[in-house]
Amino acid sequence: MIRRVTVLLLAFTLILGGAACSSPDDGQSTGDALAKALSSHTVGELSFDAPSDEVQKALTQLSEGVDPVWPAVTVSGVEVSGETAKVSLNYSWQLPHVDKPWSYATGADMKRNGNSWTITWSPEMVEPKLAAGDRLEISTLYGQRASILSADGEAIVKDRPVRTVGINKEGLTPAAVKSSTEALATLLEIDVAAYQAKAEAYGPVAFVDAITLREEAFQSIDQTKLKTIDGVLATEGTLPLAPTRIFASAILGTVHEATAEDIEKSEGKVVAGQIVGTGGLQASFDSQLAGTPGVTVLAVASAADASSTAPATNDAGHLTFRCTGDFQGPLPSNARER
Repeated sequence: MIRRVTVLLLAFTLILGGAACSSPDDGQSTGDALAKALSSHTVGELSFDAPSDEVQKALTQLSEGVDPVWPAVTVSGVEVSGETAKVSLNYSWQLPHVDKPWSYATGADMKRNGNSWTITWSPEMVEPKLAAGDRLEISTLYGQRASILSADGEAIVKDRPVRTVGINKEGLTPAAVKSSTEALATLLEIDVAAYQAKAEAYGPVAFVDAITLREEAFQSIDQTKLKTIDGVLATEGTLPLAPTRIFASAILGTVHEATAEDIEKSEGKVVAGQIVGTGGLQASFDSQLAGTPGVTVLAVASAADASSTAPATNDAGHLTFRCTGDFQGPLPSNARER
């Protein structure tokens, strides 16, 4: 009995001794855990100088606008100086339509807390120029689609004027929207039920497009009847088109703004607003005709920040991080280059 108690006491002493002699984290383990957390934009069990739920909310807000795109984060080094440490982080983003990853370095500060570390939270550890309250957005900028040329170098398919006809729901009652969409669909000879369902699914102040017509086809519509429809709107634009609607259509194909089905089938290669080819040469050489898009990652201030700090133009963004490709366009109204 005495021998058994002695053995138990010895084992207990060894456990306590091992715990007492364990070395404190040199910062590497916490740095690796931080990189893993940032890669998944999930705080996990890390200790920050701010409440964990606030840090998680900030990371979620940053990631929502670029989902499912998010960078891989790794640690390139940890420098300890007394009770503080600096973690060097490497970021690598694989952006849509861009072959080469967007890479950069940031850092995170830590303070020793017993045998572990407390991380100083700052959005700058995600990108050095981010400000508190910012959210990230990805904008894909498409240039002018290329023309299809004849043997003598003349453009067969080139930008030609079009009108997109639809109903602007702003200021209309649901009953008026129903009446207007029925009248417009009947005049344009398109499916009434399908157009009304589309209008119902759109927001209360949305423009619900019905059809895009060549300018000459638009002018052939009974303009008097068209103008009597409440909320009717015909926006001007251009599309790459052949000389006429039936000119070599089987060979040339056609173009249209990407539908939900186009976007789903593309597995991320096609986005809303993109012009895509259907049939013939337009489909076979779609990527060549579309060209190389420009991709911009934006930091945009939250709505609350914009209303309190921005002028009337709502020009409250902070930064354009990166644009790649051949084309660049204007920034959104609530984002600006710094």
